[in-house]
Amino acid sequence: MGFRRDGKSVFAKQREWAAWLATASELVREVGLPPSVVASEDAWYYFLDRSYTQAGYLGHEAWFSRESLCSSQSAALWQLLSKWLQERCSDDSEDTIRDLQRCYRPRENGGAESWNT
Repeated sequence: MGFRRDGKSVFAKQREWAAWLATASELVREVGLPPSVVASEDAWYYFLDRSYTQAGYLGHEAWFSRESLCSSQSAALWQLLSKWLQERCSDDSEDTIRDLQRCYRPRENGGAESWNT
């Protein structure tokens, strides 16, 4: 009986994410994203879906929320998100992209739109 290693595609995805993240490292730094938000693409999806991370609860770092970003950080987050959508998620549905834009695109007055708009 042979054993098959099921994780090869997982490792490939992790390498792809790390390579992409390296191209976006300046934006990640500008936003001030904690490592838990970008530790994996799944962690990034979690953050985008909820607009916060619960890493503080796990004892890794302080909680992080989109709501605590200043206007320049919100603008950098929007640039990062736009780069990610263009380079990693070009096949996402228009509804998904529209929802992300509604939530994360900075308003003209400098603040991000709220969840309720």
